Amino acid sequence: VTKLCDLGHRDSVCSVQWTKEGSYLAVGTSHGDVQ
Repeated sequence: VTKLCDLGHRDSVCSVQWTKEGSYLAVGTSHGDVQ
């Protein structure tokens, strides 16, 4: 298991999506940020 991102205790992951090419994974947070 690899840690993808480190969120604060008041934030959570609300969505994940692979890029079209499949080489990157976007992580959307409950605060509206995308990493």
